[in-house]
Amino acid sequence: MLRSVKYFGLVLVMLFTSLQTVYSYADENNQGLFMTAVDKAGLSEPLNKAGIKIYGYAESGWFYDATAPQEGVGPTFIGYNNFKSDITLDKVSLNVERTVDPAKKQFDLGGRMEGIFGADAAFIHSNGMWDTQTGHNQWDLIQAYADMALPYIPVRLRFGKWIELAGFEHFSANIYGAFGDPAKAFYSYSYQFLYAEPGTQTGLLATYVMNPQWTFDLGTTLGWNQSLRDTNHALDLLGRVTFTPTDKTTIILVINEGPQFPAGVGHNLPEGDSSHWWTAIDLVITHKVNDKLSLGLGFDYVETPNIPSLPEGTKQ
Repeated sequence: MLRSVKYFGLVLVMLFTSLQTVYSYADENNQGLFMTAVDKAGLSEPLNKAGIKIYGYAESGWFYDATAPQEGVGPTFIGYNNFKSDITLDKVSLNVERTVDPAKKQFDLGGRMEGIFGADAAFIHSNGMWDTQTGHNQWDLIQAYADMALPYIPVRLRFGKWIELAGFEHFSANIYGAFGDPAKAFYSYSYQFLYAEPGTQTGLLATYVMNPQWTFDLGTTLGWNQSLRDTNHALDLLGRVTFTPTDKTTIILVINEGPQFPAGVGHNLPEGDSSHWWTAIDLVITHKVNDKLSLGLGFDYVETPNIPSLPEGTKQ
């Protein structure tokens, strides 16, 4: 099994002894197992008329550490893959979604809710939302947002909680093979994903589709992994530029600026610092060579001043 490790923008590929199984239910029309079953039962017409899709996936794996194979002995040093010599239910995801298209310049309402259950949930809880759970498998509401497309102008407004915009890799599995979309290309997670990018963000985001090549996003959030509570009681700024010069190449630049400390997960986070702003810049380039090969490059620069355990802060 290949696992990717990215460090300061360089991509290395390391080989670990592991076995993973990802069940991604989708037919050739991207309808999904659930919607296919609903359609065969003759119950899909109301959902189709409303433009609502219900879909999901299950992901599980087995991790083996050749240096210390005993279960429970020593950390794995790989984020989320925290259980040795054990078959782990990473997560089961269920999504209810209605998408809106701002390019149509018509008023429309939509949104998405995604709930997960499994071992991964413990590592992605936002502050104040289901973050007091204990045990191996946990629940989480990973995404919950409402979308509104505006009339006359190609703008979409989003309010709620979503998976981060930054990064070449994301928390959600790549169930439809949409390489370069907010999706997870590998079973494991890189250090870049774990330490240089937020997991989830909650706030308000405006998207402007200028033309098929250029899309701009601008918004404000409560910060990295903050939702129903905010440790530093301050907002940050979030921006994204998406450039698609061809139907095979996409360039995405994300900038996040604001007070973020502490950016961890869990319910025992210390009181935050609102006077020192973090700077996070993320660049992702993807190119589809052909139907069987796609290439991607991710680069992160993060400056985090005044962390108590690091008096002079750090740059990555």
